[in-house]
Amino acid sequence: MERQSGKNIVNAVNSTLDTLDLFIFSSLSAAKKLSKNKYEKIYHFDAKADNVEYLQETYPKLAQKTVVLELGMFATNWRMPTPMRPTKVMCIDSLDAKD
Repeated sequence: MERQSGKNIVNAVNSTLDTLDLFIFSSLSAAKKLSKNKYEKIYHFDAKADNVEYLQETYPKLAQKTVVLELGMFATNWRMPTPMRPTKVMCIDSLDAKD
């Protein structure tokens, strides 16, 4: 689903190429490729990376007007259940520890 949604967005944006100044495309790194197949099941990363590749190979003129933004975490993640949501942790200062 992620791949198809990304392709749909790329195809739609390409139809505006004549009037487009800049396309900012949010993506993630190709986990499988970069880890040399060590991490094969991080589908949401790989699907987003595949969409960037699709854009570059299918629409080179659009690629020239595209900036790919890769953020590891998004501003909306605070609403997610843990472990995505920031949580308080107890900090122990090792300088105050008594032997």
